Amino acid sequence: MRGVSLSVALVAAALFAGALSAHVRLINSGNGRPLYWSNPANIGITISSQGSDNLPDQSDLWAMRGSIASWNRATGTSAQLVEDTAAASQARTDWAADDLHLMMFDETNSSGYLPPGSGIVAVTPVWFVSGGRIIDADVLFNGRTFSFTTSGQSGSFDVEDVATHELGHLLGLDHSGCVGASLYPYVSPGMTLHRSISSDDEHGLRDAYPSGSRASISGTVRRASGNSPLAGAYVVVRSSAGRTVASALTASTGTFQINGLASDTYVLYATPLDFPVSSANLTAGRTVQVDFQSTVHGAVAVLQGQQVAVGDVVVDADTSFSLGRNFDPLPLQAVIDRTRVLSLHGVDLWPGSTLEAGDPAVQVGVLSWQGNQVLFDVSVPSGAAAGHVDLIATSPFGERSILCGALELVPVAPSITAVTPAEANIGGGELLTITGRHFSPGLRLVLGDRVYTDGVVGGCSVIDSNTVQLTCAPTAGGTYDVVAIDVTGVEGRLASGFQFVAQPSIQSLFPPAGAAAGGTLVTIVGNGFVSGSSVSIDGISQSDATVVDTSRLHFTTEPGVLGGPFLVEILNPGGAIATAAFSYVAQADPNLTAVDPAESGTQGAVPVTLHGSGFNPTSVVTFGADPNDGTGGSICSSVNFIDAQTLEVIVPAHASGVVSILVSDPSSGQATVLPAAFTYRSSGGGGGCAAVRGIEPPRARTLLEGTWWMLAALVGAHVLTRSRVQPRIATQK
Repeated sequence: MRGVSLSVALVAAALFAGALSAHVRLINSGNGRPLYWSNPANIGITISSQGSDNLPDQSDLWAMRGSIASWNRATGTSAQLVEDTAAASQARTDWAADDLHLMMFDETNSSGYLPPGSGIVAVTPVWFVSGGRIIDADVLFNGRTFSFTTSGQSGSFDVEDVATHELGHLLGLDHSGCVGASLYPYVSPGMTLHRSISSDDEHGLRDAYPSGSRASISGTVRRASGNSPLAGAYVVVRSSAGRTVASALTASTGTFQINGLASDTYVLYATPLDFPVSSANLTAGRTVQVDFQSTVHGAVAVLQGQQVAVGDVVVDADTSFSLGRNFDPLPLQAVIDRTRVLSLHGVDLWPGSTLEAGDPAVQVGVLSWQGNQVLFDVSVPSGAAAGHVDLIATSPFGERSILCGALELVPVAPSITAVTPAEANIGGGELLTITGRHFSPGLRLVLGDRVYTDGVVGGCSVIDSNTVQLTCAPTAGGTYDVVAIDVTGVEGRLASGFQFVAQPSIQSLFPPAGAAAGGTLVTIVGNGFVSGSSVSIDGISQSDATVVDTSRLHFTTEPGVLGGPFLVEILNPGGAIATAAFSYVAQADPNLTAVDPAESGTQGAVPVTLHGSGFNPTSVVTFGADPNDGTGGSICSSVNFIDAQTLEVIVPAHASGVVSILVSDPSSGQATVLPAAFTYRSSGGGGGCAAVRGIEPPRARTLLEGTWWMLAALVGAHVLTRSRVQPRIATQK
């Protein structure tokens, strides 16, 4: 599908020739050292804000966050992905920088890793030093060649499914031979089962970054004929409940160790890594032998923290009989409490063969054997645990082929029938009740660009299997699908099921009255104003309403009828309305045009003349009032009415700065504001200059002492450049 193989300059590979091999890890192909993060508890991830050109709704954000959350749910490991949500980081595109681990869509192959015809859906370049320490890793989606979706669009790849796989590589894990794992190398359009990590993926993290005491099983895989060890044999354990748990790849000496196990009695088996996953899907530098057939070693009991050595695992001779190919849509989905008809391809799948599940409670009924294909139905009992189940095919001659994790058992997908209420304000805070069926603990509820996870602070609460409740967060206005995603990754969706509307609210309307002849500039302060909001007074549209921002709107009144107060309505495009009141009076509005003089000291107490029109003997003058709502400021205690065009006032004291001047008429409610009309100067002193002694040129020794770090950095950069190389991209589907 979309992996990478990585290499550095060759170092002595023999150093690790006899080491035990555990989970399939990315390795330095030159010396076999597994790749790792030195600080796994804080691996930074940044999701690019530029998004995908297929997803203008930016739903890729919540999809990628779902992938991060899926890996972070793993237990028994110290690894943790930490998202950097800083806008400055999200705006960056320099993904190759070591300080940024970016998830982004490469729409033009600017990276050079995604040439036309390569078939790579996504790639994770990983940079590391020869010892295996990872210094940078980034996830690049092939937006040039492929389309991506978060809503199941036909022919497109699911963002969360692909992202979960790639984050496994970023963490240092290689492709898995378990076809149910998120790190299975292939993907099909519409596939969503890799959204959640498998038990095998989780054990990979436990192997790379262990935390706590866990059991392990170790041994050596050998041929029945000759007793020679097998390199690169795929060894798997299955739980007593019949679920595929964990795997490892044997070292060149045939040794293996499966780590991170809980107490249980496991079935241990070895199978060749030939179909559908092969050595071509793994990091270069491994030896993988496949000339043997799937062989069950038997039951192995382990206790908590116990290290169990099983000795030799002896495998049977090779056979052409095999089950599963990479063009099968793996894993196959098997729904709990349902029966489904499925098919798989392979070789020598002839009548007389048998097919069974690793969990005997899962019933498999073969409908037909067709040589290169088998058609069968799978019935999963009610109450069965979710997880992955092997399929085991046996030929009429006793030959065996085990397809590891072939079935993924998932619950019936959740379904949503209604959301009450069906809309909320963009400011959030509304309690929503989602009704439907098959809701289960750990559910994620996606609404707009927000993800609400059951049991998480600020998330949702699964009340019962039919009810979920949440308090919605602030969300951009629009109509959205409501999506319920089970922890297994299956989802249910109510298309266009909810609307966030900009519900306007009004805190003040200023001035509250104006001339009946019209022409009064009115400012409304509040919240939820959006482009396209309209204003009417007593049903008459005010034609020049302008939204300054979400909290401020102004308009100039049309002529109206004397009287009031009349109803003022702000109507947002979504239909939400906020109301206030406005009155019309007969006299013309006051209009302040000039101030003389226009400055004084902060103590005030100087005469100033105001020029304009519409003044009267009851006019009130305020210095420093808020020009949006007329509040605040210092009222002049002395106002002398000269005529309708002139007022003389004594300036009140005020802090230094530039302020507005408000002239209002208390009897009518009319007012005029001249913003930035007057300057209060603070008293202050002057300045001066002084001569200073010149700085003598530094000695040569001082220069070297001051720049030694630059020389060291250059040397270090040279060494680093030599010891880290670009990933080589493997051909993928």
